[in-house]
Amino acid sequence: MGMLAARFAATCVAVSLSAIPGLARSQAFEAHAGPYTLRASTVGSESISKETAAIHGIERSPSRAIVNATLMRDGKTVPAHMEVEARNLAGMRRPIDMRETENNGYVSYTGTYDIARGEVLDFTVKARPASGAPALTLHFRDRMWDGKPK
Repeated sequence: MGMLAARFAATCVAVSLSAIPGLARSQAFEAHAGPYTLRASTVGSESISKETAAIHGIERSPSRAIVNATLMRDGKTVPAHMEVEARNLAGMRRPIDMRETENNGYVSYTGTYDIARGEVLDFTVKARPASGAPALTLHFRDRMWDGKPK
């Protein structure tokens, strides 16, 4: 997978969601270590179709959002143990359960979480490559508006 295609795919919930209008508006965040790149993005759950939400077991709601993460080595996704946590500005911790999705060799990790309008969340994404290489950690901040991170 080329770098441009990988960057676009990292903003999607899974490969099968990549054709849905509106998902490309999410911003992908990245961390790099050696040959590895960890990418994560968030999107409001209402931006995906009802059919896609049902297929992936995602509840569509203005108070739900989706986080997607991928670990790449040399431009290709690789399996990893993925841990994601969000904290609000008051320091309240919210672990986010992540599910692995594999489609045509593309591995992605998806989780959902509750949000409040205007809320600012600090995310920590930690990926441990299945190969045993050292873990990568990514930190980013998103503000939630009407179910859509901004």
